[in-house]
Amino acid sequence: MEGTVSAKTQPELRSWSGNDQFKNDLSKNDLLRNDLRDRSGRFLRCPGCGARGDWAQSSWNCESCARQFPVHGSVVDFRVLPARADLSFAHLETARSEQERVKRGLALAATTDFSALVDRYFAEFPTSAQIERSEKATLLNADSNAREWLYQIEQEIPVSALAARPGSVFLEIGCGTAGISCALAGRFETVIALDADLDRLILAQKHCQDLGVANALLLCAFGEALPLAPDATDFVTCIEVLEHAAEQRQLLAELRRTLSPGGWLYLTTPNRFTLGREPHVHLWGVGWLPRRWMDGYVRFRRGLPYTGKRNLSYGELSCMLRAVFRDRFAFCREQRTHYTRQARLANRLLRIPGLRRFLPRLLAGFHAKAEKGASPVASTS
Repeated sequence: MEGTVSAKTQPELRSWSGNDQFKNDLSKNDLLRNDLRDRSGRFLRCPGCGARGDWAQSSWNCESCARQFPVHGSVVDFRVLPARADLSFAHLETARSEQERVKRGLALAATTDFSALVDRYFAEFPTSAQIERSEKATLLNADSNAREWLYQIEQEIPVSALAARPGSVFLEIGCGTAGISCALAGRFETVIALDADLDRLILAQKHCQDLGVANALLLCAFGEALPLAPDATDFVTCIEVLEHAAEQRQLLAELRRTLSPGGWLYLTTPNRFTLGREPHVHLWGVGWLPRRWMDGYVRFRRGLPYTGKRNLSYGELSCMLRAVFRDRFAFCREQRTHYTRQARLANRLLRIPGLRRFLPRLLAGFHAKAEKGASPVASTS
């Protein structure tokens, strides 16, 4: 599926979103208020040609290439790359098309609570009981997880100073239910919650509405083609997303492009060569196999495909960050208010001088920060 929508499909979009009662329910907490639409003109750009655009009743229209990007509820679908069948649980066949799923989700969001909407998500995308429990916990605990992330991030990045910039913009890549966006909405003038999974953005819309967040812009797009102008953002988080990108170096280059000079990126991603379980399928030893064997091994052990995931080693991630940010990046120690047993053990081991150099390469994941300097960086294409 392409992110563009032809004129022929526009009447269909209006027909399923045009129910009067539904429109009245949605308008009570409509995130796409006029002031937010006006403010977004500073930084929204067509991901296909980079031009500005105008808001219409049910779409955002590029003024140069004439692409039309549909609005689903308060979510703008800016995908211009072919949809990936390996994202989230979309590798499983469903009886309904994405558009029909989104219609059902939006209608349910107007009449039910967030927990029921999460249940609907997994009814559409069934998976193993263990993975569903883990994913549900992540979605339902978005606010507490966000507080934990921000505690950690603020040990490394001057978030308050970035939020105090005039017209400050925060971008959450791979937002899920927009937990960090909601947590920072009161500090930044605009928060942008972006994900490639349109179904999850319906959850994010409900979450924002329940919390009364009125300055959140919800965008569906791939990180390799962001619908944002250069220098548009002051602070970006990319939490457990890089491993899902089809073009990982291009994603990093796009994040740097959208950062303003002096802006910061905070990134986390699983370690391929961890001594623990692979976090997506909860199996030991996956990363130590040759990449061409991983899918077969996971199918044998879990009955699920292992696609759409490419965990990086310490060396691979270092090379990518250096290519994009040069020397303006660093790996960070994990800082938490509550540690798991494994994390407490790792912290003790890291105090041993002989292990400090090698142990970080074997931890469960990497935490890195990167700053966009004023000087240009060579093209990464």
